[in-house]
Amino acid sequence: MVIELRVVGTAAAAALMTALAGCAEGTERAEAEEAQPTVLESAADKTAGRDVESSPEGGEDGPGDGAAEASDPTPVPASSEGPAQDWPAPEPPEEIYAPTEEGAEALLQYWFDARHYARITGETAPLEEVSHEDCEMCRAELELVRDVFANDGWYVSDSDVVKDIHVRLESSKIASGLFILKESKFEYYWNQEKQGISRHNKVGAYQFKFRYVGDQWRVIHSNNIEL
Repeated sequence: MVIELRVVGTAAAAALMTALAGCAEGTERAEAEEAQPTVLESAADKTAGRDVESSPEGGEDGPGDGAAEASDPTPVPASSEGPAQDWPAPEPPEEIYAPTEEGAEALLQYWFDARHYARITGETAPLEEVSHEDCEMCRAELELVRDVFANDGWYVSDSDVVKDIHVRLESSKIASGLFILKESKFEYYWNQEKQGISRHNKVGAYQFKFRYVGDQWRVIHSNNIEL
Protein backbone atom coordinates (compact mmCIF):
# COMPACT_ATOMS: atom_id res chain seq x y z
CA MET A 1 0.00 0.00 0.00
CA VAL A 2 1.57 3.31 -1.04
CA ILE A 3 0.81 6.39 0.98
CA GLU A 4 1.53 9.64 -0.78
CA LEU A 5 2.63 12.42 1.56
CA ARG A 6 2.84 16.07 0.54
CA VAL A 7 4.83 18.12 3.08
CA VAL A 8 3.99 21.90 3.10
CA GLY A 9 6.22 24.07 5.21
CA THR A 10 8.71 23.30 8.01
CA ALA A 11 6.19 23.23 10.88
CA ALA A 12 3.98 20.76 9.10
CA ALA A 13 6.96 18.61 8.30
CA ALA A 14 8.08 18.57 11.95
CA ALA A 15 4.62 17.65 13.13
CA LEU A 16 4.43 14.87 10.60
CA MET A 17 7.84 13.47 11.61
CA THR A 18 6.82 13.44 15.27
CA ALA A 19 3.65 11.55 14.46
CA LEU A 20 5.50 9.01 12.35
CA ALA A 21 8.08 8.48 15.11
CA GLY A 22 5.30 7.80 17.59
CA CYS A 23 3.70 5.29 15.23
CA ALA A 24 7.02 3.54 14.69
CA GLU A 25 7.66 3.34 18.44
CA GLY A 26 4.23 1.83 19.00
CA THR A 27 4.76 -0.69 16.24
CA GLU A 28 8.14 -1.79 17.65
CA ARG A 29 6.66 -2.15 21.15
CA ALA A 30 3.81 -4.30 19.82
CA GLU A 31 6.20 -6.49 17.86
CA ALA A 32 8.44 -6.88 20.91
CA GLU A 33 5.49 -7.96 23.02
CA GLU A 34 4.43 -10.49 20.40
CA ALA A 35 7.98 -11.88 20.24
CA GLN A 36 8.14 -12.67 23.95
CA PRO A 37 8.50 -16.48 24.44
CA THR A 38 5.57 -18.34 25.93
CA VAL A 39 6.45 -19.80 29.36
CA LEU A 40 5.15 -23.37 29.64
CA GLU A 41 4.48 -25.12 32.90
CA SER A 42 7.25 -27.68 33.39
CA ALA A 43 6.70 -31.32 34.30
CA ALA A 44 8.26 -30.62 37.67
CA ASP A 45 5.80 -27.76 38.25
CA LYS A 46 2.89 -30.00 37.27
CA THR A 47 3.94 -32.84 39.56
CA ALA A 48 5.00 -30.67 42.47
CA GLY A 49 1.46 -30.40 43.75
CA ARG A 50 0.84 -34.12 43.40
CA ASP A 51 4.09 -34.95 45.19
CA VAL A 52 2.95 -32.95 48.15
CA GLU A 53 -0.49 -34.57 48.12
CA SER A 54 0.89 -38.12 47.94
CA SER A 55 3.58 -37.63 50.55
CA PRO A 56 3.52 -39.68 53.77
CA GLU A 57 2.27 -36.64 55.69
CA GLY A 58 -1.40 -37.30 54.97
CA GLY A 59 -1.59 -37.41 51.15
CA GLU A 60 -4.43 -38.89 49.18
CA ASP A 61 -2.33 -41.83 48.02
CA GLY A 62 -1.46 -42.88 51.55
CA PRO A 63 2.06 -43.62 52.82
CA GLY A 64 5.11 -43.31 50.59
CA ASP A 65 6.79 -46.02 48.55
CA GLY A 66 5.70 -48.75 50.93
CA ALA A 67 2.04 -48.30 49.97
CA ALA A 68 2.77 -48.45 46.25
CA GLU A 69 4.59 -51.75 46.53
CA ALA A 70 2.69 -54.76 47.77
CA SER A 71 4.42 -56.39 50.71
CA ASP A 72 5.59 -59.98 50.37
CA PRO A 73 3.10 -62.45 51.85
CA THR A 74 4.13 -64.23 55.02
CA PRO A 75 4.80 -67.96 54.47
CA VAL A 76 2.37 -70.20 56.37
CA PRO A 77 3.62 -73.74 57.18
CA ALA A 78 1.52 -76.83 56.61
CA SER A 79 -0.56 -77.81 59.62
CA SER A 80 -3.77 -79.54 60.56
CA GLU A 81 -5.53 -76.47 59.14
CA GLY A 82 -4.25 -76.99 55.60
CA PRO A 83 -1.23 -77.13 53.28
CA ALA A 84 1.58 -74.60 53.33
CA GLN A 85 0.80 -71.22 51.80
CA ASP A 86 3.33 -68.93 50.05
CA TRP A 87 6.10 -71.33 51.07
CA PRO A 88 9.42 -70.57 49.32
CA ALA A 89 10.55 -73.17 46.81
CA PRO A 90 14.00 -74.71 47.40
CA GLU A 91 16.81 -73.18 45.36
CA PRO A 92 18.66 -75.70 43.18
CA PRO A 93 22.39 -75.65 43.97
CA GLU A 94 24.66 -74.55 41.15
CA GLU A 95 26.70 -77.76 41.50
CA ILE A 96 23.96 -79.93 39.98
CA TYR A 97 24.66 -78.34 36.59
CA ALA A 98 28.21 -79.70 36.48
CA PRO A 99 28.93 -83.34 35.45
CA THR A 100 31.07 -83.99 38.53
CA GLU A 101 30.90 -86.04 41.72
CA GLU A 102 30.20 -82.82 43.62
CA GLY A 103 27.27 -82.13 41.31
CA ALA A 104 25.77 -85.57 41.84
CA GLU A 105 26.23 -85.27 45.59
CA ALA A 106 24.50 -81.87 45.65
CA LEU A 107 21.50 -83.33 43.83
CA LEU A 108 20.74 -85.80 46.62
CA GLN A 109 19.74 -83.30 49.30
CA TYR A 110 18.04 -81.05 46.78
CA TRP A 111 15.86 -83.90 45.45
CA PHE A 112 14.55 -84.63 48.95
CA ASP A 113 14.04 -80.90 49.60
CA ALA A 114 12.01 -80.73 46.38
CA ARG A 115 9.98 -83.77 47.47
CA HIS A 116 9.27 -82.14 50.83
CA TYR A 117 8.17 -78.94 49.08
CA ALA A 118 5.82 -80.93 46.83
CA ARG A 119 4.31 -82.76 49.80
CA ILE A 120 3.47 -79.66 51.81
CA THR A 121 2.40 -77.37 48.94
CA GLY A 122 1.27 -79.60 46.08
CA GLU A 123 3.73 -77.84 43.75
CA THR A 124 5.61 -80.59 41.92
CA ALA A 125 7.58 -78.57 39.32
CA PRO A 126 10.90 -78.51 41.26
CA LEU A 127 10.72 -82.26 41.85
CA GLU A 128 9.84 -82.99 38.24
CA GLU A 129 12.79 -80.91 37.05
CA VAL A 130 15.35 -83.17 38.76
CA SER A 131 13.57 -86.49 38.18
CA HIS A 132 14.45 -88.49 35.07
CA GLU A 133 11.54 -89.64 32.95
CA ASP A 134 12.64 -93.27 33.43
CA CYS A 135 12.71 -93.00 37.25
CA GLU A 136 9.89 -95.24 38.53
CA MET A 137 10.43 -94.21 42.15
CA CYS A 138 10.21 -90.53 41.15
CA ARG A 139 7.04 -91.13 39.15
CA ALA A 140 5.43 -92.93 42.10
CA GLU A 141 6.27 -90.02 44.43
CA LEU A 142 4.83 -87.47 42.00
CA GLU A 143 1.63 -89.44 41.42
CA LEU A 144 1.09 -89.87 45.14
CA VAL A 145 1.40 -86.14 45.81
CA ARG A 146 -0.98 -85.34 42.96
CA ASP A 147 -3.54 -87.84 44.20
CA VAL A 148 -3.40 -86.50 47.75
CA PHE A 149 -3.90 -82.88 46.70
CA ALA A 150 -6.57 -83.80 44.16
CA ASN A 151 -8.59 -85.18 47.08
CA ASP A 152 -8.31 -82.16 49.39
CA GLY A 153 -5.28 -83.60 51.14
CA TRP A 154 -1.76 -82.54 52.06
CA TYR A 155 1.28 -83.48 54.13
CA VAL A 156 2.61 -82.02 57.34
CA SER A 157 6.31 -82.70 57.92
CA ASP A 158 9.82 -81.36 58.34
CA SER A 159 12.58 -81.75 55.74
CA ASP A 160 14.47 -85.03 55.44
CA VAL A 161 18.23 -85.09 56.02
CA VAL A 162 20.76 -86.79 53.72
CA LYS A 163 24.19 -87.72 55.09
CA ASP A 164 27.16 -90.09 54.64
CA ILE A 165 27.08 -89.80 50.86
CA HIS A 166 29.42 -91.91 48.72
CA VAL A 167 29.46 -91.06 45.01
CA ARG A 168 31.19 -92.80 42.10
CA LEU A 169 31.22 -91.61 38.50
CA GLU A 170 30.65 -94.59 36.23
CA SER A 171 31.04 -92.34 33.18
CA SER A 172 30.69 -88.68 32.28
CA LYS A 173 26.91 -89.16 32.25
CA ILE A 174 26.24 -91.72 35.00
CA ALA A 175 26.81 -91.48 38.77
CA SER A 176 25.94 -94.03 41.45
CA GLY A 177 26.50 -94.45 45.15
CA LEU A 178 25.14 -94.88 48.66
CA PHE A 179 23.75 -92.58 51.32
CA ILE A 180 21.95 -92.50 54.67
CA LEU A 181 18.54 -90.85 54.83
CA LYS A 182 16.94 -89.61 58.03
CA GLU A 183 13.27 -89.21 57.22
CA SER A 184 11.25 -86.89 59.42
CA LYS A 185 7.91 -87.85 60.87
CA PHE A 186 5.02 -86.77 58.69
CA GLU A 187 1.24 -86.75 58.78
CA TYR A 188 -0.98 -86.83 55.74
CA TYR A 189 -4.54 -85.68 55.21
CA TRP A 190 -7.22 -86.88 52.79
CA ASN A 191 -10.52 -85.10 52.27
CA GLN A 192 -9.33 -82.63 54.91
CA GLU A 193 -9.11 -85.37 57.52
CA LYS A 194 -6.00 -86.83 59.10
CA GLN A 195 -5.32 -90.34 57.79
CA GLY A 196 -2.03 -91.47 59.27
CA ILE A 197 1.41 -90.74 60.64
CA SER A 198 4.82 -92.13 59.74
CA ARG A 199 7.44 -93.54 62.07
CA HIS A 200 9.39 -90.80 63.84
CA ASN A 201 12.89 -90.08 62.50
CA LYS A 202 13.20 -93.19 60.38
CA VAL A 203 16.81 -93.82 59.29
CA GLY A 204 17.74 -96.04 56.36
CA ALA A 205 20.53 -96.78 53.89
CA TYR A 206 19.87 -96.21 50.20
CA GLN A 207 21.58 -96.67 46.89
CA PHE A 208 21.07 -94.38 43.91
CA LYS A 209 21.84 -93.81 40.26
CA PHE A 210 21.83 -90.44 38.53
CA ARG A 211 22.06 -89.50 34.86
CA TYR A 212 23.44 -86.24 33.48
CA VAL A 213 20.87 -85.10 30.90
CA GLY A 214 21.12 -81.87 28.97
CA ASP A 215 22.90 -79.64 31.43
CA GLN A 216 22.10 -81.13 34.84
CA TRP A 217 21.94 -84.26 36.99
CA ARG A 218 18.62 -86.07 37.36
CA VAL A 219 17.60 -88.99 39.58
CA ILE A 220 17.02 -92.18 37.60
CA HIS A 221 16.79 -94.69 40.45
CA SER A 222 16.95 -95.00 44.24
CA ASN A 223 15.92 -97.73 46.66
CA ASN A 224 16.29 -98.78 50.26
CA ILE A 225 18.96 -101.29 51.31
CA GLU A 226 18.18 -103.74 54.07
CA LEU A 227 21.08 -103.79 56.53
